[in-house]
Amino acid sequence: MIRDLELMKDITPLFEKKIIIWGMGRKGKALLTELREMGAAKRGIYLCDSDSNVQGKCIDGNVIYTPKQVHELVLADRDREMVLCIAIEDVDAQDEVLTMLEETCLATLPVYTQYAIEWGIYLNAGNPYIEPAYRNKLLADREKKRLTHQEYQVSDTIKYFAYAPLHNDEIILIYQPGKVGSSSLYESLKRRGKYVLHCHVLTGMEYGEDNLCKLLSQKKVRIISLVREPVARQISVMWQNIANVNRYSERVDFQEIERYYFKEGFENDEFEWFPWQIENVFGIDIYEYPFDKEKGYGIIRSGNIEILLMKAERLSGLEEVIGSFLDMSEFVLENANVSQKKLYRFAYQDFLKGFSLSEEKLKNIYFENRYIRFFYTDSERETFYQRWMHNGDEKRIDSMEQNKYLYTVDEIDLIFKEEEKIAIYGAGDYGKTLADHAVVTRGYNKKILSFLVSEKKDTDYDYRGIAVSDAYEFMAGQECFVIVAVSDRYREAVVETVERCGRRFCCLTEEGYKAILKDLEVPYHGLDFMLAGFMKCATSSLYEALRTVGDIFLPAGKETVFYKWYGEVDDFHAVLAEKHYHNVRKGQIVGAIEPGISEWGEAQLIYDNFGPELKLLFLLRNPVEAAFSDFKMAVRNGEEYCDKAYRGYQYFSMDMFDAFIDNPGAYDGFDYIRWINECARYYPSEQIKIVLFEELLKDTDKVMDDILQYIGSRYRHHFHAFPHRNKGDFVPADKEGWERGREYYESSMYIKSNPMVKRKRDYIPRNKRYDGVKKLYNPQMSQEQRRKLEVYYNDSVRALERFMGRSLSEVWF
Repeated sequence: MIRDLELMKDITPLFEKKIIIWGMGRKGKALLTELREMGAAKRGIYLCDSDSNVQGKCIDGNVIYTPKQVHELVLADRDREMVLCIAIEDVDAQDEVLTMLEETCLATLPVYTQYAIEWGIYLNAGNPYIEPAYRNKLLADREKKRLTHQEYQVSDTIKYFAYAPLHNDEIILIYQPGKVGSSSLYESLKRRGKYVLHCHVLTGMEYGEDNLCKLLSQKKVRIISLVREPVARQISVMWQNIANVNRYSERVDFQEIERYYFKEGFENDEFEWFPWQIENVFGIDIYEYPFDKEKGYGIIRSGNIEILLMKAERLSGLEEVIGSFLDMSEFVLENANVSQKKLYRFAYQDFLKGFSLSEEKLKNIYFENRYIRFFYTDSERETFYQRWMHNGDEKRIDSMEQNKYLYTVDEIDLIFKEEEKIAIYGAGDYGKTLADHAVVTRGYNKKILSFLVSEKKDTDYDYRGIAVSDAYEFMAGQECFVIVAVSDRYREAVVETVERCGRRFCCLTEEGYKAILKDLEVPYHGLDFMLAGFMKCATSSLYEALRTVGDIFLPAGKETVFYKWYGEVDDFHAVLAEKHYHNVRKGQIVGAIEPGISEWGEAQLIYDNFGPELKLLFLLRNPVEAAFSDFKMAVRNGEEYCDKAYRGYQYFSMDMFDAFIDNPGAYDGFDYIRWINECARYYPSEQIKIVLFEELLKDTDKVMDDILQYIGSRYRHHFHAFPHRNKGDFVPADKEGWERGREYYESSMYIKSNPMVKRKRDYIPRNKRYDGVKKLYNPQMSQEQRRKLEVYYNDSVRALERFMGRSLSEVWF
């Protein structure tokens, strides 16, 4: 689908095919003008935007179509001579469009992103189709915009040393060749309040080396410097600097850029930086000091200078070393400047797939180069060599290029059969599906050491008893074979991480994922259990915990809200299965999380649709706290009754809670016993389980084990920390935030209430719900408001005690 690299090498398709421009903001309008001026799009041009506010309008005689209309145009185009240009620069917005395209026939078209369009046009200024006048204008305009990376760097360095004398602490430099992973380190230190200079050049600074040397001699100087294996680094350097075109000829093309960066001796540019910069400025020859190749770092001390020298491939596993070196406790590295967030990400991924060097060149780099032998072990150098060596032997199971794109079930099974220690990189749908296949159908669970993730904080629990680990940290200390199991969009960035850590690997591609999924899936057979209450009692957190249990299936979107739409469709169960339960797997217990039904549904509805064998689960919280949490959610969701309050106060006020309390029926949803008694009319006591939120937090292991045993899971509680989701600890501070929340909430509820809507991005506005609006955190109810609610709920709580056969006074009130 995405052909960015092809366009950067040759823009002829823009002249020979019909063009669809998706996105009619500033970039889209500029592209429309540019295509016409350069003489492209003569076969036809179509405009598209998912924003209903611009659909149907005309720009220069071209109507702006809806995505559905463009879909129909493509279907009607028999020769399929169309290309699609996404004229949107924001990476997240691009992803939204690409997700929509993947579910339509538009995915069959060549697709180009904004980056490829812009630089494809520049790098193909010599294309014979381009109008001569536009070519001259293009070259002249580009010339005016050139500003080198080094000029930025010089400016930043001058400012750093200008202010350095005002600080009493030592000078800290992140000082190394470019594209070795130092941006993550720099950003992480900045967030911890460290005053740090991140630079690549000190020697030769125009403001005077003598003054610089005097300053450096007066303070303790701590330097962190990194190295990275030269081929991967050079590829990153090339892609980072393609826009820095001042170093090339006037009519530069992609091939010239590639020749420039991989000219003879390129591999020494990085390693010769150390004599050029470290030795010339500080008088330290790093090659005369020991470096621990196994641990991946070395520390040099000379006078007032300390240098921490590290391998970039081991960076995430050296957080403790970095913290100790800088006298910082609990230092955590945060990723930054990674390729999956770059505008050139797709072209970069395709370039990696096809890049190779000659055997002779690779042997010279990895086995005959004295510099790389100084930093890297024999095993690491062999791995790098194999990574970039395309020898055409498709049968070798240990060939990096072959393994990278294994996808058949048989080939994946061969990996599990031959390898003793395996890690699955990815804890999302791809990774869990692969684990289901390995554990459920093949019995290979003992071979899987861990799931690996780039951001451990986002996935802090395990799945099927398999732990989730930080990728860098795990691979730094464990030899294993890695199966990359992530979607196409993120695969190359993950592959790059695995390669940097020197591990053998293969990839589960989309074809393999679908094949395994097909083998695992079974028809929807109805529900086995339902959480049927209550809202604002941590049901989102329980949902997140339960969906990681291997033999439990829950819908991807938490709630189906079937009780709002079941009467509007002819075959309720077929629609429910198609939208929410189409990928149930062998041996899974099927459940639903429907806390809202306690307010809107009827127990008979549950009984009639899901049968007498259903197990019911109720999650309860102190009703006073639940009501207050519900009030805050109502404010965030832009509930209508808040409109008058916001008009009166302009800003949030706790007086609004008084209005909420006085609103008849506003908090009747937390009269728990009323709904539980209703359900008890249809289901016996052994099919009803009540869980208290407060006890779940206090004794998570025991309560979760009770829940899992009740549901029928063969697993027990194995979460590192109970997930806390949807905490709702803020309200919008003003009416603008309330209106933003209402817009989002209405769109979201339309999706939930309409069983035929499958794609959220078709309806929810692109702007995030509360991005950029003012928020008020942790508002507190008054004692008077609390007492008023306790009085209101007292009879209900006492009746609940009688039903449960226990006192709730110590837990609630």
